[in-house]
Amino acid sequence: MAPRTQPQLLLMGPSAVSATAKLMLTARPITVTTPLGVVELVPGSVWQENRVLIDCSETVVHYMLGSELYECTTQSFVRDALLNALALGASRAQWLVHVAKVEREFLMGLFVPIVGIVGLTCAQVLVVHTNHRKACSVVLEQAPKIIADLKIIRREVPTLYHKIFGKVAGEIVSHVPDGVSAEDIAFWLGRILKGVGALPDFKVTALTKILLIVTTLVSLTHSPGIAGRSAIAAIKQLDVERELRKLQLEVSGPDAAQIAVELNAAKESRTALRRLQESLKIATPSVREIFEAWEKARG
Repeated sequence: MAPRTQPQLLLMGPSAVSATAKLMLTARPITVTTPLGVVELVPGSVWQENRVLIDCSETVVHYMLGSELYECTTQSFVRDALLNALALGASRAQWLVHVAKVEREFLMGLFVPIVGIVGLTCAQVLVVHTNHRKACSVVLEQAPKIIADLKIIRREVPTLYHKIFGKVAGEIVSHVPDGVSAEDIAFWLGRILKGVGALPDFKVTALTKILLIVTTLVSLTHSPGIAGRSAIAAIKQLDVERELRKLQLEVSGPDAAQIAVELNAAKESRTALRRLQESLKIATPSVREIFEAWEKARG
């Protein structure tokens, strides 16, 4: 069926953003000739300040406006954008260029949770990403490593994971995914950038709070004094209570004792904690940069 001349609303809300992710998988830039000249169409670019081009062909384009997915003819889309720019004047014409060329995997995965959690429009997400591309790349590179090590800790030291990580950072650990696909990573990053939970006197993201705990645990599990002890007595209940108290985290005696038992029996968690510490140190400044940029975009 031929596309309608006027824009047609196809989907709204989460279903629209999910469909957008699929369309972006095969989207490719094209060049079209219009009565107003030759125009390049690039998926992921922002048009008329708030329309995000999702995919395009010689005859039809799909674009997002807020959380709504629209379809219209290619000629109509380009004509309306160009005429709108002329009406607004040259100072606004920059919105016709590719303000935000995004990596497909970023849009495909990160679009859904960020639009839903942080409360930004699709266009705002793309513009912020473009202006902070390096920070986004750092976070996307470190996220799979962080998720993988958190999964090891969740498996081997469940009491620590749920009683301490979960208490402090809430959704950031309760929603650690089982997989590491783009959508898994994106969903989890959305939780991080929302910022959940609070340590006393720390107004920072949840990722920073986990870094504080991990740094303390690395000190506990890798201290020279403990390394020289036998495997069974390596970490004691009082060791756990003392180190967590430094973070103003109170843990019950039974829970502290169980955490000590699990850490002593763990095969991979000590190494995972050290790797996690390094990954968090690398990722946290970039997470903070993105978080602050999105807070500013929200106004």
